[in-house]
Amino acid sequence: MKTKIIMLVLALALVSAFSFASPGGGEQPQTTQASAGGPQYGGTLTVIHQRSKGDPPSPAQKDSQVQAIEGWLAAMQEHGILGDYRKFGGMGTGEFMFEFSDYIPWKYTKGHLFESWEVTLDHALIYVRQGVYWAPNKDQQAWMPVRELVAEDVAFDINTFWHASWGTRFNGTLAKDTYAVDKYTVRADFENYNSQFMYYIGDEDRAVYSPPELEDNQPNLWKNQVGTGPFIFKSYTVGSNMTLDKNPNYWDKVTIGGKEYQMPFVDKLVMPIIPDDATIMSAMRTGKVDVVFQPPVGQWDNYESIGKGLNVYTFAPGNGRAIGFNTKVTPFNNVKVRQAIATGTDRMVIAKLLRSDGKPIRFWPQPPTNPDFFVKDSDLPPEVASMYKYDAAKAKQMLADAGYPNGLKTELLVRNDALDQDVAAILKEQWAKIGVDIDIVTMEPSAHAQKMYAVEYKGMIIPSGLDAANPVIVLSSEGKTGAYYNFSGYSNPEFDAMVTKIEQEMDEAKQAPMVREASKKIMTDSPYLPLAQAVSKIYWWDYIKNYYGEYSLDDGTPHSMFPYWWIDQAEKKSLGF
Repeated sequence: MKTKIIMLVLALALVSAFSFASPGGGEQPQTTQASAGGPQYGGTLTVIHQRSKGDPPSPAQKDSQVQAIEGWLAAMQEHGILGDYRKFGGMGTGEFMFEFSDYIPWKYTKGHLFESWEVTLDHALIYVRQGVYWAPNKDQQAWMPVRELVAEDVAFDINTFWHASWGTRFNGTLAKDTYAVDKYTVRADFENYNSQFMYYIGDEDRAVYSPPELEDNQPNLWKNQVGTGPFIFKSYTVGSNMTLDKNPNYWDKVTIGGKEYQMPFVDKLVMPIIPDDATIMSAMRTGKVDVVFQPPVGQWDNYESIGKGLNVYTFAPGNGRAIGFNTKVTPFNNVKVRQAIATGTDRMVIAKLLRSDGKPIRFWPQPPTNPDFFVKDSDLPPEVASMYKYDAAKAKQMLADAGYPNGLKTELLVRNDALDQDVAAILKEQWAKIGVDIDIVTMEPSAHAQKMYAVEYKGMIIPSGLDAANPVIVLSSEGKTGAYYNFSGYSNPEFDAMVTKIEQEMDEAKQAPMVREASKKIMTDSPYLPLAQAVSKIYWWDYIKNYYGEYSLDDGTPHSMFPYWWIDQAEKKSLGF
């Protein structure tokens, strides 16, 4: 409690002072085209992202903290592959608005640090973009020279990734460490072909690249983080903010109105740390924050009451709220118990809380928006169809048949997130009717994530989300034995074999029926209890130009869009900021 009070005081002080951030397929936002006279340089961009409620964890590869990348690193360290923002997003055709948190179809991507690549059944060749330079700040130059990104750097990073705890996705795929063929060519030899290999090293959230020199210079410290990106580390104040300076020698440029511009446009990027949702909203209302990604549902009406000059974009990010069962421990190693609890869960109540009650209730492992891979209602196994029909009396009998005639007591681990705690309270009341008594245990997001990914919670957990967009990755990362995102500890050799065959199939048309069969299997085994699909919103002031409501150009981080944006200072002043 003392820690929470201290964090709230810091956040309130942040909003009152905020000297570092002085004003300076969903709903269509107001037009945010070029300012009169075109793009502008200068100013400070202040962004609240999905990890802004707590301090960042260790950024070291060996510590395998995805939250470090999703919230902070991706503005400094870049991906090999990104969504093509300028061609397909709002500044282009608008054909694809990059709404998914974990999936971009290949046709909407482009090479970023990777100029191009070739993939066969036994190897991949990655051609590193030439003329890209590492950008250490003045202090970092004591141990890290300003030098060109080369193939050895990329190979080193991939190998470091593989040998860290989250690198299990490469087991059975890579035959040996990747290596440089020449200055700009990396080769990866396969033990077995995996159709998702380029995703893992290209646009997955983790796939940002750091120099080998970092590994020998306290890679767990934020002040030592170096990348090739549009921003350079300046400072990190615990409980307050992380501030990055513009990289004046950034390699990428953008053409707007027939004229080429050096990116980024803003001089400084500030990412505040504010644990309290109301405080974040107050900072937005007063122009001390420019953009807020995914505020909780309970704050939407407050944001939308702000009025003039504030844009909103509403979208479905391809994931949802869910429960994870620790299938490694009693009683959740019993599939009948898991199925009983699913039957005794009224998901429509959760959907109304999430404001997604107009969306299909079944969204996992494949959503109906991906019809080639989605399992139709008519094709569902009977036990799966039954779990989607709320019946408390039946659920209670199912528990008794599973060996728990007097019910059971367990623990539910949740983040210190208002919506998660509301979900937990609803479930506690519902499950009491079927004889399941839960203790709700609340944790800070980083500590919660460590327990989740290590599958070290005692009974059940509400994760930050359950992905459901990428048809192959969902099955692989959330279901295969030992997979990093398999936070249920689920293990079924039959399912593993099914997914491996899918991964090794190069033809997507042939993958589709295989995905549907594997989906039926994991839905029947029920290591997760999908509750309701997520609906999210993004809010930003109209003086932020060249932004149209996109969510992510990679696997869930917004940072790759920041160098494209500029601030119309005159418009900002007209709003009183």
